[in-house]
Amino acid sequence: ATPIFINSLVLKNHIGGAWIVNTYESSPNSLQSNPLLTGDYSIALRYIFNRNWSFGVSENFKTVRFINGADEMVSASSESINYNFKSFSMALISWNGSYDYNDSPATLYFDAYREIVSLMVSYDF
Repeated sequence: ATPIFINSLVLKNHIGGAWIVNTYESSPNSLQSNPLLTGDYSIALRYIFNRNWSFGVSENFKTVRFINGADEMVSASSESINYNFKSFSMALISWNGSYDYNDSPATLYFDAYREIVSLMVSYDF
């Protein structure tokens, strides 16, 4: 995390990847090919407006390689309100994703019918 303005505006970058071990080449239910490899990148900007509260926006990009050799690119934007207190944290997140199956990313794409709202609660010990 990089503080931008007196520790109240923070910029975060994340790069990740995974190799997925599957028992089946394709899903027994949907008959679609299972994923083999994934790679992702996200950039997030968070504004801390109180010692415990913050607001964040992010853009996330993910690419997936399937067992059958097909590739898929997905991008998603998110907005979140976060609360942190000692080892407890909570976030309400709204995800808006492109879910593009044509390998053409749509940056900052807002897609009303694929919007996901999630509540995340965690405690670190």
